[in-house]
Amino acid sequence: MLPYHNPIWLAKSIATLDQLSDGRAILGVGVGWNRQEAAFLGFEDFDDRGAYADESLEIIKVLWTERFPAFAGRWHAFEPVDWRPKPRQKPHPPIWVGGESMPALRRLARFGSGWLLSHMPLDWLRRHLAILDDLLAQRGRPRGAVTDVGCFYNVKLLRNGRSSGRLRDNRKTMAGNWMEGPTEAFVEDLTRFQEAGLNYPILRIYAENGDDPREQVAMFDEEVKARLAPRPRATIPNA
Repeated sequence: MLPYHNPIWLAKSIATLDQLSDGRAILGVGVGWNRQEAAFLGFEDFDDRGAYADESLEIIKVLWTERFPAFAGRWHAFEPVDWRPKPRQKPHPPIWVGGESMPALRRLARFGSGWLLSHMPLDWLRRHLAILDDLLAQRGRPRGAVTDVGCFYNVKLLRNGRSSGRLRDNRKTMAGNWMEGPTEAFVEDLTRFQEAGLNYPILRIYAENGDDPREQVAMFDEEVKARLAPRPRATIPNA
């Protein structure tokens, strides 16, 4: 949550992590929703948290990409500085923007190379990826600038320790709803999401006991994932 962090400290932390991990760091960002939590952490401009997030991302990209970065904004300002280490990835690590609102989409089109969603319906995903393409074009960025689209994918493969034989799809728009059924149903469902543009499903298991998660992950890996063809949305550098 960007309003909970000093962007200079955050940029330094991610750049250091990127060096230590041999270029595998990803920065995921959001603006937060809990006014009380933000106040506890010292952020008082809650209604302007989106503007703060945008300024923070401006600062982070300047620090990551310019030899002697400088910045002057509403919340932060600094003179030219010899700022190191730079990230290993060039021009910088991927920035994943979280959220489903129009401000989040505009932030993604401006700064992001990845989009992280809660569980959203298939038709919603199709409509909003088209909106994203328009916003990218307005920014002078190609469609492929957003290379990854991730979404929580909530599954239940076992009922009372046995494979679920009947499809039960209770999903709405929130991440707390689940799809239950045989593995074939998940192959078909994920194929539809992949064709719409999702290429980074984030598996969440509905478990009935402590052994359930391990067994369901193994089932998903062997009977669902193995039958899905990789479908990259795009293959261009982080712009």
